[in-house]
Amino acid sequence: MSDVLDDEDREEEDRTVPGLLVEELDGGWRLCDDGVAGGDAAHVIAYVESIAAGFDVVWCTGPRRRQQFSRWTAVMDAAARHVGGHRSSGATAPVRIPHQPPARG
Repeated sequence: MSDVLDDEDREEEDRTVPGLLVEELDGGWRLCDDGVAGGDAAHVIAYVESIAAGFDVVWCTGPRRRQQFSRWTAVMDAAARHVGGHRSSGATAPVRIPHQPPARG
C-alpha cells in the first residue's frame, strides 16, 4: 500500500482503527468489521481502490454509496464510524406508544 500513499499518509499508514480489518486485494483493499463473523454479509464494510485523485470507496454498510477521499487517513476516519454497528443498516423497531392517555390535570 505504501506506493499509493503520500508522505503525510505514509506516517499514518500503520494507524489502526479498533475492530477494523484492512485486507489488501489486487488494486485495492477490503475494509471489514472484526466484530462480525466472516460469513456474515455485514462483515464487509467497504471496498477501496486507489485513483488519481486519492481513494474511491464503495460502502457496503448503511446507505450503499460511493465516496472519494483525497487522503488515506480520511478513509480510515470514515471507516471508523462504520465499525461495531455505529451505522444503522436499516429499519429499527417502532417506538412503543403508551396504552393509556396521559392524565389531565
